[in-house]
Amino acid sequence: MNVQLFTGLDQAVLSNLRNGAVANIHAPARREAIGAAYFWDYIAGGGDQLSHLTLGCALAYGSFIASQPEPVFDPPRQPVGNIAHFGDFGVADPLKATLRREAIILGGVRAGIASAYRLEYNDLHTTERTLGTVATIAANTFTFETTHTDAAGDLTRREAATLAFAQAPFTEEEQELYFAMAKLGMGVPPLVGSSLLENGHHYLTGSNKAFLALERQVIEGSSQPVRDQWQIAVDRSRDLAFHKACHPIANPLLYAFARNTELPLRLVRANLGSAAVRLPYIEPEIRASRAYLAVVNSVRTFGDTSGFRVDVPQLSLILDYVVSIPDGGPVPPAPDGVIQPADRDTGIRDLLAPAMARAAPAVAVAVGMYHSLVEESGGNPNTDSRLVAYSVRKLRGAYTADVAQGSSAIRNYRTFQRSAIERGQLATWTITDVGAVAEEAE
Repeated sequence: MNVQLFTGLDQAVLSNLRNGAVANIHAPARREAIGAAYFWDYIAGGGDQLSHLTLGCALAYGSFIASQPEPVFDPPRQPVGNIAHFGDFGVADPLKATLRREAIILGGVRAGIASAYRLEYNDLHTTERTLGTVATIAANTFTFETTHTDAAGDLTRREAATLAFAQAPFTEEEQELYFAMAKLGMGVPPLVGSSLLENGHHYLTGSNKAFLALERQVIEGSSQPVRDQWQIAVDRSRDLAFHKACHPIANPLLYAFARNTELPLRLVRANLGSAAVRLPYIEPEIRASRAYLAVVNSVRTFGDTSGFRVDVPQLSLILDYVVSIPDGGPVPPAPDGVIQPADRDTGIRDLLAPAMARAAPAVAVAVGMYHSLVEESGGNPNTDSRLVAYSVRKLRGAYTADVAQGSSAIRNYRTFQRSAIERGQLATWTITDVGAVAEEAE
């Protein structure tokens, strides 16, 4: 049996379906480990991480080299103790150039992350980190300590790092690439946290617009040599910067970055507004509920004037309560008549989602009303921010009759409002998400 097939399955999380509490049942999940070549070689001491340009990239370069299979070495590897024999690693020049570029991308992004977010060694997963200490940066001396065990006869990570210091100095173009990657790294952690919360993955190639927006701002705003280096193998560049770079960081910390309400303001001040656009992370149900309420609130004045009212007090109450539940923190007491959930996720699933479903027909009426009001005012419903929200567009397709009722109310009111109301012949109503429609004549 090839035991390697089962490596990492101890990190799988499966719920107790036999007699587990419903609130504790979740979809199967597994935290995929990354290869040793991508462990975070954390540099302790000696100032912030940006000052460790040579060290960070050298360690990444050394790790990439150490992870290469035997055939890439020419001449073949000698016994581990004979470090001097390796010289420039004895790797063919094209591969050296590739690994050197990739090391600068990974090392640069991580330097930006570690420096901007003041990353500590204990912020990293214990299984994906190694610790180095700086003795004298100026002399490029380095003590490498690790619990990672290399296979017998392999070039060890410590030896690879030692050899990496003997490589050619960084060119001016490589330094530009490094600092562009450091800037990119400043925007990556909260986007990774959002991706984990949204779909359980650090980064899905080609499917996350937030990463691509950050890439466009930083890379297209850099020099042509930087753009060229990034584009040599753009999918590999993205994988290193958006997936591998943050993978060793503990997930709860990434979640916290994604939810931080002040971080978007800091990113804007740091001229990284592209990373701030979709922050802080908001659960889809909360985002949709807010879109619902935005439409309902937009027709409130008309309802108070005309007597055709739409209100969703239960949705508003439960939304405010669920939002007040901290992620991973103590759950506050629930409002009267509302069952207290076990945590924020349970509150969203068991309280907010049903409240949205109950409120949907009433919100659809408000959508029809608001659509007609926008048209009356000379606006374009197809570009109105409230009407083009994804959840609102989806609602319109599912509740067409209710939308039509809202539009009809506007038309009727405009036609008969003065004479009919004066004679008490126009029926008005109040639609809510609790109870039946109330009919009355004014």
